[in-house]
Amino acid sequence: MTSVTEFKLSPADRAVTGIRVRRGRLRLLPTAPVLVLGSVLVVMGLAAVGVAFIAWPLGIQLWFGAMGLLWVVTGWRSATARVTANGTTVRIRNHWRTRRVGWEDVACIASEQRHNRWGRLPYSSPWRGPKEFTVGTVTLMNGDVIVCDALASEPLGAGWASPKGQVVAEVKAAVLTRWQEHISTQGASSEASLHQRRQ
Repeated sequence: MTSVTEFKLSPADRAVTGIRVRRGRLRLLPTAPVLVLGSVLVVMGLAAVGVAFIAWPLGIQLWFGAMGLLWVVTGWRSATARVTANGTTVRIRNHWRTRRVGWEDVACIASEQRHNRWGRLPYSSPWRGPKEFTVGTVTLMNGDVIVCDALASEPLGAGWASPKGQVVAEVKAAVLTRWQEHISTQGASSEASLHQRRQ
């Protein structure tokens, strides 16, 4: 694995929560309200599963059990959504799917405006707007585009969302782009030094 110990975050990067560099790895986490909501859903789900064991009619037990498990899974996946990058691969863990791709397969990283008719919990939902937000994407060499849930911002115009929310997604995407450039630069310099040694 390519060493990435020289990668440094700028003061502006450090001001954004959810960006960490540790042990040669870059971790990008979702916004704080998403982490809180995910944790609350896990607790509520566990409570619902516990209620299911109370001596009520079987139908109510099954309903509480099913809802509790759904809340636990949804909350856990939301709270643990992240992008983890090292010297060889980038691992994108979204709410429902995890993808691991090698840096050689990544064409570009960008941030763009998206519309989601389901909204973005906890900021908006299918029943109330807004539904436009900024999200980080990873485009592969084969043309596939992976949307990164951990690089999504609050929706535009959300009443209690942070005014710098749109910038957060852009900063995280920019940090991931710099990480990729850092990896490719280190790889090129390593190959050059190895070639010089052979000569």
